[in-house]
Amino acid sequence: MTVHQKIRPKDVPGTLLNMALLNLGSSDPNLRTAAYNQLCALTATFDLKIEGQLLETSGKLLNV
Repeated sequence: MTVHQKIRPKDVPGTLLNMALLNLGSSDPNLRTAAYNQLCALTATFDLKIEGQLLETSGKLLNV
């Protein structure tokens, strides 16, 4: 029987950030776009200090 630890509320930002960063390297452009948009949402929601460096996108990625 496999026992999994419960995810605590304080673990959520790190877990979601890890998912977004891992999927930025995907070969699937739709997954990369979703990961980038997730990263944008996480920075806004959890007040991560990378403001002004990320912009949400609908399919095109731009370096700012």
